[in-house]
Amino acid sequence: MVRNSVVYPFFFALILLAGCTGTETFGGSELSETALISKEFLEEQGYSVLDYKGNLYSYALTEEQVSVTDAYHLQKHSVRKTWQVQETELEEFMGSQIVEETFLVENHPLDNWKSEDGSHESTGKTYATVLISDEKVIGGASSPALEETLTGGVLFSLDGKTFEDIHPNVDWREWADNWTEKYYDYLMFESLNLKLTNAYVE
Repeated sequence: MVRNSVVYPFFFALILLAGCTGTETFGGSELSETALISKEFLEEQGYSVLDYKGNLYSYALTEEQVSVTDAYHLQKHSVRKTWQVQETELEEFMGSQIVEETFLVENHPLDNWKSEDGSHESTGKTYATVLISDEKVIGGASSPALEETLTGGVLFSLDGKTFEDIHPNVDWREWADNWTEKYYDYLMFESLNLKLTNAYVE
């Protein structure tokens, strides 16, 4: 009986430890480390996280040009759109893997978004994408959740700012041409997950 009184608490402690170290799941998906960091960050910003939409892209900026196939052009274009609403430059993260984790949230400035012509409006929810590099949040983007996909997409910074808000007195076409020339051929993609079906890309 003495042996059992020692063994049972020992196994009970192991069970508790295993439960504490298990991987967190959310929205029916198992969250990776970068997804968990992103979710916690969004909650710290005051957003109510409703669902996990997945890891859309994982990429790195290299020092040498990458051989490009047609399949990568759309991805590179999407990454450019994300970086047009960042306050930092992509070159600051040269060689570091950048992961985009996307969640559906509420209590975001874009929850009440409407297009200028009134033809599209938010459903009251927002897609929020967090950029992670070396396990740290380096930025993000957001887009209103729409009932119908908007041609060309609409993208804002993580807190709902426009390109003009972030880059005052900068011509968008000039910025886009410069970004393409500087980075386009140096993006190396590690993964592509098309689980997210929102108008992030044209």
